[in-house]
Amino acid sequence: MLLQEAFQLFLNAKRGEVGEETLKWYRRRLKPLLTQFGCRDIEMITTDDLRTYRTALMAKNTRWEDHPIHPTEKGGLSPYTLHQYIRVVRTFFKWLVEEGRIASSPAVRLKLPPLPENPPKEVTEENMLKMLNYAEKHANKRDYALLCFITDTNARAAGIAGLEIGDLDLDNQQALVREKGNGGNAQGRYVYFKARTVDALQAWLKVRPDSQYRKVFTGLRGPLTTAGIYQALKRLAKAAGIKGRFNPHGFRHGWALGALRRGADLSAVSQAMGHSSIVVTAKFYARWSNSELAEQHGRFSRLPDKADENTNHQPK
Repeated sequence: MLLQEAFQLFLNAKRGEVGEETLKWYRRRLKPLLTQFGCRDIEMITTDDLRTYRTALMAKNTRWEDHPIHPTEKGGLSPYTLHQYIRVVRTFFKWLVEEGRIASSPAVRLKLPPLPENPPKEVTEENMLKMLNYAEKHANKRDYALLCFITDTNARAAGIAGLEIGDLDLDNQQALVREKGNGGNAQGRYVYFKARTVDALQAWLKVRPDSQYRKVFTGLRGPLTTAGIYQALKRLAKAAGIKGRFNPHGFRHGWALGALRRGADLSAVSQAMGHSSIVVTAKFYARWSNSELAEQHGRFSRLPDKADENTNHQPK
């Protein structure tokens, strides 16, 4: 069986198990593999082939036919994007083994590249406030509601794009989003929001055009996609004079980091983010700058201040 044929079987098997956005993610991340090995029999692909493929992804100015891969300034894919490309290759060949299509996976020994120890890149609180203030005064009701929702809930862009009218519970200030996480498979989870987001959503729903689409956030051509969400945020950021990050996942990072800085419990943040394990949350978010560690030390150190010591331990 050719790789391109196996790929179609893989997508057909996953359809119904995962959401449409996840299927698109599989297609994008496996397309360069198909370009390289699509006409080769799956049993003839070796670990060495996949290691060569990984090296090509890392190379400066890598290009695959009809599928440009944008290099970083230092060349090649970013470590995080490269991680995704290699993970999906391992997932694909593991599935082929489980289906009995091949005896063993050549990707078993294909190691994932190490990730840098840098903390997640967030939309800063200052930039978030600038965008909110601009959107409240000048943007249309949909974009303002979208910005409130993404700032308030920590939902992923795919979950927001798939949000339907029936998923909203404005009385209880919550919504059901379906997205990856919690082991994948587009499982639903509840996200919560404040009264400001309720007001913004109500204002948008009053003017939202009636149509056959049941998605909450729609545009002139139908439901808003993840790319459409990104473009809406990009317009707001530009209009508000933002020069830093504004992407949807940057808002999600900002929510988690902001919650922890405000003293939220790590396990609560992990559950709110829809992570499969608290280890994931700790690895990416429970990290602090030197100034933050110094400030927390001042609040949580067990050593009493001298004044407290004098007060509580008077000689008898």
